[in-house]
Amino acid sequence: MIKNQKRILFFFIVIITVFQIEHVYADDTILYLKKYLNIKEGSITADKIARSVQSNLKVTEELSRIIVEGNPDSIVIYPVKSIYRLIERGINGSLTLIGDKIVIIPNNLLIYTDKSILLDTAKEIWQRYGMEDGKLELGIKDVKYQTVKNINKPYINVVEYSEKPLKCIVYLTHGNSRNNKEPVKIYTEIKRFIPVAYASKFIKSGELISKADIEYRYKELNKKTKYFLEKKYFTAKESIVNYLSDKQIEKGEPILKNCVKLLKAVHRGESVNIYFISKGVSVAMKGYALSSGGIHDRVRVKSYESGNTFWGTVRGEGEVDVALP
Repeated sequence: MIKNQKRILFFFIVIITVFQIEHVYADDTILYLKKYLNIKEGSITADKIARSVQSNLKVTEELSRIIVEGNPDSIVIYPVKSIYRLIERGINGSLTLIGDKIVIIPNNLLIYTDKSILLDTAKEIWQRYGMEDGKLELGIKDVKYQTVKNINKPYINVVEYSEKPLKCIVYLTHGNSRNNKEPVKIYTEIKRFIPVAYASKFIKSGELISKADIEYRYKELNKKTKYFLEKKYFTAKESIVNYLSDKQIEKGEPILKNCVKLLKAVHRGESVNIYFISKGVSVAMKGYALSSGGIHDRVRVKSYESGNTFWGTVRGEGEVDVALP
């Protein structure tokens, strides 16, 4: 009984010692630890380890979890706070398009220009996924190793796409360090957001909507929301100008497609001015509309003079442009 108590005390002391260092090599204690905590490659929360082995490992905001990777011979434990030290205040935040680069703005900072993380291949990613009217949000998924120190202006370079829709592997490297051959490898998950139209003020029923009535807010676009957003909402690519409100829309509410109707500028059967445009030269003729449409809509018109039918674009009230080769 006494021998068993001594063995338990020995293992308890050794386990506490294990969590005070970052690199631990294989021995009976590690095998016991992996079996006892069921540690596999991946991550495990620091508070779980603290409870399990009753160690003195402090659980702070920066050290909310640790990264564990191992094999039958060894196990390596990396505190997440080491990653936080790379950019001092953390990596979680929002990525915003600035010019042809995407800059990350951490959630806990309002200004982060000196230590902005630039995505060098942002323009390529932006074009590849058609996100010219959106923004990206970055979050750490997994960390395999860290060796970079004294990071002043780290850069994120996308080197590989792991799986769709928007998951990728990035490396953190020092922009000025030529000796840094082992950058930090971080798996990230990128979420896509698109701007949709909301009412910036109260809109009455029957009121003509103008640009001043519209503000855009970002909503996440994924497999579950894609159909709903594209069918129900107006995105930044779709013009709402010259639409009439079909009912009252309160300030701050989304402007849904079933709440508005297009103001018709050309009505079927009515006379219109047809402008035939070719190489910058415009010739006006009289005709009548064979279909109705609002501004920028495609409609069919017929010339009184020639009797020919043309497809044109509504320019304004009773006016249609027809492009000629």
